[in-house]
Amino acid sequence: MAAESGNVCATMELAIEKLPDGVFGYYFIDHEARILFWPEIVRSRELMNHVRGVTDKSHIRYALEAQYWKHCTLFPNMRALPRQVVDGLRDIIAYAHAESITSQTSLSPFDLDELSNMISVVDHVKESIGEVNEYSVCIVARYMDMFFRARFVNFCGQLGARLDADQSLYDSNEKKPKPILIRILNVALFNSPHIHSESLENVWVDNTVVKPRWKKFISQLTSEWNSFTVFSTVMLAVDVSFLAVPGVDDPSTQSKSAATIVIYLSALCAMGSLVISLVLAGQVSDTRRSSASSVANFMSSMSQSLLGVESLALMLSLPFALLIWGMIFFAIGLSIIIFYTTDIIALAVVIPIWAVVVLVTTWPVLAANNLHVSVVVMRAVRFLEGHHATHSHHTKAMIEFLSFGCGRFFLLTFIFSSLGSYLYYVALVLSLVSGHVIVTAHT
Repeated sequence: MAAESGNVCATMELAIEKLPDGVFGYYFIDHEARILFWPEIVRSRELMNHVRGVTDKSHIRYALEAQYWKHCTLFPNMRALPRQVVDGLRDIIAYAHAESITSQTSLSPFDLDELSNMISVVDHVKESIGEVNEYSVCIVARYMDMFFRARFVNFCGQLGARLDADQSLYDSNEKKPKPILIRILNVALFNSPHIHSESLENVWVDNTVVKPRWKKFISQLTSEWNSFTVFSTVMLAVDVSFLAVPGVDDPSTQSKSAATIVIYLSALCAMGSLVISLVLAGQVSDTRRSSASSVANFMSSMSQSLLGVESLALMLSLPFALLIWGMIFFAIGLSIIIFYTTDIIALAVVIPIWAVVVLVTTWPVLAANNLHVSVVVMRAVRFLEGHHATHSHHTKAMIEFLSFGCGRFFLLTFIFSSLGSYLYYVALVLSLVSGHVIVTAHT
């Protein structure tokens, strides 16, 4: 190529620009090689998009070709579109479209709808092949600039190239232990920060972001915040209504009961969840988060905090965590009202159902954290096995049976005993109402 040999030919252009400090800047364009070059050694981190580890010439060529197409975008006049370029662009878009359909971690800088529209635009541009049309040249050059920039950032054709959008080229697969403060907050916020942290790590990889993945992530967050807004409003209305019940919040007394204080906490948590959801939804809809570069700048600024990106994960988890705390405080307040009643029959009827509701409510949480009864029994058995050298085949079979069926046995026993107690007390209440007291022995 003429650019590599140092020869000047008719396919080259010289671009000159006067900079604000009065110095003139320049660069050469080789249309045959489709690169930007200088006849002297130039070092520029901006030209390499601040990408680390760029050493191979074939890799640097993608950055230079992206700059070439940027030049064609800025100066599209007096140029004709070669058929080879248009056909190549259509093939690139078709491949990106197929990759986005078949892969959840596509590296395409555009989503499916945008790629479909781009194919129809390129088909329209085909009518201008071989003709001088600055609009068609600008369209093709803009698309090519974005695709070649993505190739450069993802180390296309290099050893260890990025094949998935969530793949890091610099960090090892070993996860670093999180600080004790983060782990404590993760427990207090019901594991929500950990979930959001993993989502952010899949979106914000090597200080880069793929716009379609970010848009999908923000769309999911917006949907969650909208639902949290509804739930928080309902929870706040329930708390206020509960306080309006006679005897719960007596304004004539200065000392408040435990149930009233807990309901106050529930209302505060629901209000906090509502306000934070609205604030976060407003920040996400900011136009500064619309482009990939603005998103990257936003993530870079957030990562400069004391906790790094974990601070953003904590922030995103607040609406859910506060809403759950509001529900827990309301349940505690309701339980206090229930257990402070003097009606023994009412307690006998409510307590079994209360226990079952608590059990089935905590079951998904415990199961999600692998806290099954059978698993706990198995771990205890393995601990005991460490203190005994040998076990017979019959003993091992019995252990496996107990570890498999112990959890189910206790669960079924609890349900049937609770159901039996409930039916007994219902029958007792019906007997008292009808005026016939039935004396039975219940064991």
